[in-house]
Amino acid sequence: MAYSFVEIQKRKTYFIVFLTILLIIIYFATIWILWLAAKIYFVSVFMDFQNFPKKFFFPSFKENVILFIIAIKIALIHFFISSKNMSKKIFYILKAEPMDLSYLKHQQLKNIIDEVLIATGSSQIEGRVINTAFCNAFSTADFDGKVYIGVTEGLLSKLNRSQLEAVVAHEVAHIISGDCFYTTVVCSMFGIYEGFLERISENLVPIETVSGFITKSILYCIISFISALNNLVVSLLSQQREFRADAIAVKLTRNPLALAESLYIISKTWRGKSTASEAFSPLFIVETKDASEFSTHPPIEERINILMNMAHADHSVLEKMMENMYFRTGNIRKDTTPKIGGKTKTQKGWFIFKDNKWQGPFSFSELTQLNWLTGDHLICREGALTVKKACEDFDLISLFKPLHKEVSYKYSCPHCYHGLEELKYEWASTYRCPICKGILVSRSELNKILIREERSFSEEIFQQAEMVKKEKQERFRKIQQIHTPFVLNCPKCGKKMRRRLFSYEAPVEIDVCIWCDIFWFDAEELDIMQVLYDQNLNKDILLE
Repeated sequence: MAYSFVEIQKRKTYFIVFLTILLIIIYFATIWILWLAAKIYFVSVFMDFQNFPKKFFFPSFKENVILFIIAIKIALIHFFISSKNMSKKIFYILKAEPMDLSYLKHQQLKNIIDEVLIATGSSQIEGRVINTAFCNAFSTADFDGKVYIGVTEGLLSKLNRSQLEAVVAHEVAHIISGDCFYTTVVCSMFGIYEGFLERISENLVPIETVSGFITKSILYCIISFISALNNLVVSLLSQQREFRADAIAVKLTRNPLALAESLYIISKTWRGKSTASEAFSPLFIVETKDASEFSTHPPIEERINILMNMAHADHSVLEKMMENMYFRTGNIRKDTTPKIGGKTKTQKGWFIFKDNKWQGPFSFSELTQLNWLTGDHLICREGALTVKKACEDFDLISLFKPLHKEVSYKYSCPHCYHGLEELKYEWASTYRCPICKGILVSRSELNKILIREERSFSEEIFQQAEMVKKEKQERFRKIQQIHTPFVLNCPKCGKKMRRRLFSYEAPVEIDVCIWCDIFWFDAEELDIMQVLYDQNLNKDILLE
């Protein structure tokens, strides 16, 4: 492994030269075959095929030189276009966005990146987040020296701080070793175009018509060819780079168990298969595609075993511990607050950190009488383990509305026409009616709400979710019998919203504006949606 800057730069130069030569060879072979096929087709159609000697069909020396020059030009154009703004193009395909530092998990990610930078003495690294349920992390590097570390919302919701530190350290190891640059260049050569074509094929080309079917077929052939080239080039990357990054991450964090836990959690969840991320599988900490002869990562079990040996522990111990912690039966978001007479006990609920000690617990009515309480005070719910600021607790936001100016009458409720209050729900931007408790939310913000696991729900919400699942068929029958599905007016554009069930897996009745791509949930419907999402194993089905 290269440790000096000079040696890393030499490796980059050699790699770029090698990749350019490989592109020239690939294009020359492709053009040569196409030229041969064109000559055979032209002679067979317009001339007497039998009278032409076989050597006529093979390109002459002069033709080979011309074809080689054309291949060089195309390869250089391909390389220079692909190498410009590599990370931005990858972010576009993956839909990676800058961190929202108002959300604690994103702020935590930034803090961890900054801490690892101080430990390594590296330059500035920017963070990116993909708004998706699958669990994975990646890093990219550009020719101008800009480097990025990205994670998914699903990963942020599953890992604790020490586990996230280990994942970030792993990606930083790829950056300081130069491996990140190589994989970014390789993916930009072919993976970007594969991702672009897939998005065009899925979103822009209808298959109902004959022309659409032909176009889809052509795009499929092109995608298959580019994917084959991508697999060929990617297979040249050494799997040893993942072992090196794991070892460096352990040196940085001194916690091999945390990285082993992270890899185990990722391996047991959806990693991004059947998405655009497959084209960029080499960038991720765990391969998004199934293992094959073109695998860019070593078996994850082997990586975990090595890490467990570093921690002087056994793999079976890790499995048992993680099964009990993360994959046990039941829902971890169920509110376990004690009940009195069938109702949730809410008389005592919050501890407050003041004067270097915890005070309380206080009920909500008692909190309203505390003149010294501010939104910056640290609080902890009774029976919970998480600590947050008071203004970040969903049930206490109303106490700090003057401070945060949460109330906004930008939109009106489609039911009671009262102004909608701007509300951070699971730290996603939503608008709630204070009268009927309905919630207006966009598709991207809804995805964030479903993925994040900040809130817990009462037993009543879980019972309603079970009832919704039992009434699935009946709900679909009733929704089809509605004379006109357009009932409510969209609070944003004023056009009629379509009433339908959200999906077959989550048959919650909602109103959606097809023009603004926003959803209206009546009271408690969004809570029920979150419970159904948590209980569904194929979470990607719910995230459209």
